[in-house]
Amino acid sequence: MPPGPLPELSDDILQYIASSQWEETPVCDESDICRDAAALMCVGNSFTTALGLKLYAAVSPYLGEESPGGVHEGSTAAEMRALLKDWGLSAGGKKSDMWARIAAEAGGGSELCPVADGVRARAIELKTARTTVGKARDTYGIYPYQIRSLPALEVHAPHLANLGKDTMKTYSIKDIKKIALTVWAGGRDR
Repeated sequence: MPPGPLPELSDDILQYIASSQWEETPVCDESDICRDAAALMCVGNSFTTALGLKLYAAVSPYLGEESPGGVHEGSTAAEMRALLKDWGLSAGGKKSDMWARIAAEAGGGSELCPVADGVRARAIELKTARTTVGKARDTYGIYPYQIRSLPALEVHAPHLANLGKDTMKTYSIKDIKKIALTVWAGGRDR
């Protein structure tokens, strides 16, 4: 027998579920949250749609604001820089570049995918991001022997020239996160 309809939940309960189950961690970044929100939106009932919207709102809290954080295109560079630092975004560059980053956090989205353009760009970038063995250890708590079997990509690294190398191996963060999830779930492989 199919389950009955899901109950309508209050906004507070939906917010609690979204914030407690999908917090940003090294193994659950903006791209993972956006993917899960999209999947929830596709289910087609009011509960999962509302939960998907809450997840999108969690990663795009400034979407639709005309003057996010009280900053507008005519604000000073110092005000823009302070806002970008508060948001954890790059605060360097010309005033026009800073405004473009602020506008990307407030603009974009659609009814089916209500996520800011800036978040969308970072999520796409995170899908193809790569890391080194050292960063995998520091960020995800996994060790070189745990990633030896993963495919590696040699990238040019001129900063290693003084060590007699000019390349280093990088690994897909997507693959690293799969191992990290196993490790974090208690199946430590030491």
